[in-house]
Amino acid sequence: MKKPLFGFLAGLLFPCIAGANVFASDELIYRANCGELSAVIDLADRYGQGDGVPADKSAALCYYLWALKNGAENPDELKKRIVSLGGTHYLPDTPEAGFSGEKYVADLGNGLKLELLKLPAGEFLMGSPPGEHGYFSDEKQVNVSLTEDFFLGVTEVTQAQWNAVMGEKKKNPSHFQGENRPVECVTWGDAFWFCVELTARERAAGHLPNGMRFSLPTEAQWEYACRAGTQTRYFFGDSEEELPRYGNIGKNGGPVTMPVGSFLPNPWGFYDMHGNVSEWCLDSYDKKLPGGKNPCCVLRNNSRVHRGGSCDSSGDEFRSADRAGYPDDMKNRYLGFRVVLVKSSGMKAGFFKPSPVAGEYLFARLY
Repeated sequence: MKKPLFGFLAGLLFPCIAGANVFASDELIYRANCGELSAVIDLADRYGQGDGVPADKSAALCYYLWALKNGAENPDELKKRIVSLGGTHYLPDTPEAGFSGEKYVADLGNGLKLELLKLPAGEFLMGSPPGEHGYFSDEKQVNVSLTEDFFLGVTEVTQAQWNAVMGEKKKNPSHFQGENRPVECVTWGDAFWFCVELTARERAAGHLPNGMRFSLPTEAQWEYACRAGTQTRYFFGDSEEELPRYGNIGKNGGPVTMPVGSFLPNPWGFYDMHGNVSEWCLDSYDKKLPGGKNPCCVLRNNSRVHRGGSCDSSGDEFRSADRAGYPDDMKNRYLGFRVVLVKSSGMKAGFFKPSPVAGEYLFARLY
């Protein structure tokens, strides 16, 4: 008998339910550990209502989203509960392809899809305060205003998605092989090349207007999505002990990537924002954060930002504000990306040298 995904991840997703003095009954815990979705939902109800556990709507929302993703029997009822906790516009029905309200779904063929969720324009405080554990001087806080709605990938780009889009143009370079694992060992140029190919593919299919394109997220867009309205070290709070519920931090037999979406999402429905693979962003790396309106750091250097930490990182490196730069031709087994869908005039990427596509410098806004 195949062991349920939830059973496999139980100790990671619910590390604090080992004692019945924390959550409800041993029976409920056992049923949840066995992968019974009704028990997961019951546990979320108790969590959200403070019945034997701290009342935490964000955590309850994460449990509900996980249950919905993994096939709850009554999705309409579950969606009502998610809406009641503030997840209102992240849960429309998934369309066949293209735009549908608050989502965009790219149909990659053979049942494979790449899903993005809409994030509304907004303002937030980017970076971390000096008193935060793990703070570095390059995280000094700045005010950011994102004036355009945008769509961000629900998960990191998988190897199956890479193969479907890139085909023979560039074969899957990943070290840790697996269709649903994140693609890694990609340079910044490789990641951007994927975005160019995906844009062309979706336009040719008639799903994507000429005024929209896929790209890498700016680090402001990335942090905005990761924080999901929070100002804590991680989107779920400040304690590192909670990290194994929400991301692959190398506690599963060593620093090895895992299938995307294996852990709880953040309150806005994005998976693996902490851990699994670190993610390329569009910006050049600078020692200070770019602030203001729709910021994107454009420098004539070859250093690009990566965010989120990987399964080979430490606790401080998973923080929402943690940032670092790699040469744009760097590639390793812990470095991947997710995509963003934006208006073509909405961002600047500066100059870059893409992978073997061309030997000359191109400007990202040209397409």
